[in-house]
Amino acid sequence: MASPRRKFALLAALALTVAGLGTSAAVYQVQARSATLRQTYSVWYPQGSHYYRYYYYLPYVTATSYNYHYCYYYPDSYPNYYYYYNPYTSNYWGRSPVKTGGKQLYSKLEKKDQRPKLEEIPESAFPEPSTPPPIPESKDNVTMLMPPGDLPAKN
Repeated sequence: MASPRRKFALLAALALTVAGLGTSAAVYQVQARSATLRQTYSVWYPQGSHYYRYYYYLPYVTATSYNYHYCYYYPDSYPNYYYYYNPYTSNYWGRSPVKTGGKQLYSKLEKKDQRPKLEEIPESAFPEPSTPPPIPESKDNVTMLMPPGDLPAKN
C-alpha cells in the first residue's frame, strides 16, 4: 500500500496532468495551488465515530517530500475543535476552532501538555486561540495553514 506522502504526490501529479487538459475549474484550482503548494489538507476519512484528514506540509521550500500530521474531528465528544496529532511524536499538539468567523486561529499546547490521548489533556492546557504557529519543523516563520471550513459529511 502506498504511503500517504506517495498518495499525495500521485494525486498532485494527476491533478496537474488533468488540469493541463482543461477539464474543470475545480481541478484547475487544485493545479494552480499545487504548483507552489507548501501545505494542504486531504479530504475527510471516517474512522468509527470520528473523522481524520491529513495535513501535508513541506518543512522548508526545497524539501522534496511532504511530511504530514493528522487533523481529527470528533463530532460527538469534541464538536467545536479540530485536533492536531503528530505521528512522529505520537502526541496531540494543538487544536483549531471549527467556527472561526473567517479568522485563522490555533491553540498550540506547550510540550509538557502534549499527550498521546486527547482525554489526557485538560481543557485548561489549551491556550486561547490566536495566530497559527509556523509550519511544523520550519525555520522561515511561514504560518501554518488552517483547515478548510468543510465539515465531514455524516455517514
